Amino acid sequence: MIFETNDESFIEDIFKSGRRCVVKFKNNDCYLCDNLAPIYMKIAEKYKGRFEFFVVNVLENKKLRDFFTIDGVPTLYIFGSENVYEISDPERPDDETWFTKEYIEKTLLSFLEGENK
Repeated sequence: MIFETNDESFIEDIFKSGRRCVVKFKNNDCYLCDNLAPIYMKIAEKYKGRFEFFVVNVLENKKLRDFFTIDGVPTLYIFGSENVYEISDPERPDDETWFTKEYIEKTLLSFLEGENK
């Protein structure tokens, strides 16, 4: 399941939750964000229990957009128990989704590995 969060509930949803979270920053006019949505949903299903998954609309949540200096979407962040990590842009972004399923999964697994050290 993917939850929406916003300027008002973000701290409670993400930072105070005590869970690992993945947040996709998007806007409704972004075709990459729309095309990434089914991939993000599959990843959320696969990693259920290891991460909670959220979306933030940057056009409606300007405080979060500015705080995280979101210059383009989609942008993905991982929040752990002590770490916050922006998933870097791939060397070869996908023309339709920007991030591929494989790239996101590889990054999530690497994040988990780092947290378990």
